[in-house]
Amino acid sequence: MEIITTSISIIFILIILASPILILKVIIKSNLVNKLLSYLIFSFIICGILITLISWWNHESNKILLENLNGYVFNPDSNNYQVNYNNVLPKDLAKVKKLEKKIMGIGWPLKAIFLFILFTSYIYIVYGVNYLKNKLKIKNNR
Repeated sequence: MEIITTSISIIFILIILASPILILKVIIKSNLVNKLLSYLIFSFIICGILITLISWWNHESNKILLENLNGYVFNPDSNNYQVNYNNVLPKDLAKVKKLEKKIMGIGWPLKAIFLFILFTSYIYIVYGVNYLKNKLKIKNNR
């Protein structure tokens, strides 16, 4: 199960890293007047959605792994799920404790906000590299 959740997370990361590049290629081929503004708007919207999805998936995949290791059980007294070590195998105890620390603390929405703030610099870097590449190409053609 861990391989499946990790594979899905890696696919999400690759899609997030490739999306600004693909958006830029589509914007350049279009007839839009202000390409930078269009690129920024589309990139922020699409990457924001993707970053929200990966943050949510990371949180949910940790819960799935905890359930798979019998460490995440329903407590009828509180009408909620909680981490319980009673049914966990001794070899999986360290992994369950590590997963418990991951789901506790700040929630996935705040993690998504922080990740989006950090990711905005990547969006600008992709545009800047493309701009410099085009300037060098024009300069070499002269």
